[in-house]
Amino acid sequence: MIRYFFNLLLFVCVVTLSVPLVAGAAERSRDRDIVITLPAETLLHSLQKMLPLEIHTENPDLQGQITLQSLKKLAINDNTLSVQGVVGGKNLSMVTTIANQKIRLKLGEVHLPISCDLRTRFDKGKKQLFVTPFFPVTGQSTPGSNAITPLLKALEGKEYPLQLDTLKLSNIKLGEKQFPLTMVPVDISGRDNALIINLQPQPTP
Repeated sequence: MIRYFFNLLLFVCVVTLSVPLVAGAAERSRDRDIVITLPAETLLHSLQKMLPLEIHTENPDLQGQITLQSLKKLAINDNTLSVQGVVGGKNLSMVTTIANQKIRLKLGEVHLPISCDLRTRFDKGKKQLFVTPFFPVTGQSTPGSNAITPLLKALEGKEYPLQLDTLKLSNIKLGEKQFPLTMVPVDISGRDNALIINLQPQPTP
C-alpha cells in the first residue's frame, strides 16, 4: 500500500513536471542538473482530483475493497511527506485468532481517518529511493477500524525500496514541435513544503 501511494505521488510528479518545464521554471544547477520544485499544494491538488483510489493491501488475512477516499493535508519537510486523509473499506473481513482457532470476521464498512509520515531517503549511488512509513495515533476510532489499524502498524518503521523508472516527458515543446526528453533522477529531497527533484538529461534512443 505504501509503495502504491508513493508511486502515485511520483506519477503525479511526472504529470506535473511538464508544466514548469514549458513555463521556463526549471533551472540548471552548476552540475547541469535540471532542478524541479513541486510545492506540496500542487501535489495535493493533483492527488485530490484522482480520488477515490483503490488500495491493494497484499494481505490474505484482510479481504474486501479498501480505498483512499479523501486527502485534506499534505506537508513536506525534512525529507518527510506528512499526509492526512480518510481510508474507507467495503465488504471487509479479516482473520483473527480466538481460543487458538482462526476465524474470519465480517466487518462490513469502515471509515478511518489516518495520518501518515513518509520518511524518504535517496541513495545517490544506487539511484534508489527508499521510504519508511509511520502512522501517528489520531485518537479517533470508528467501528471496524481495528481491522485496518494493525495492518498499518505492521507496515510502520520498515524501509521500502521504490523502483524509479526513467522519467519520460513527451510533451515538451520547442516552437511548434514536440520532442521526447528522457531524464534520470539523481536526487530527491523534501524541504520547505516542496518536493525537489534533481534530474539529468539522457540521450533518447
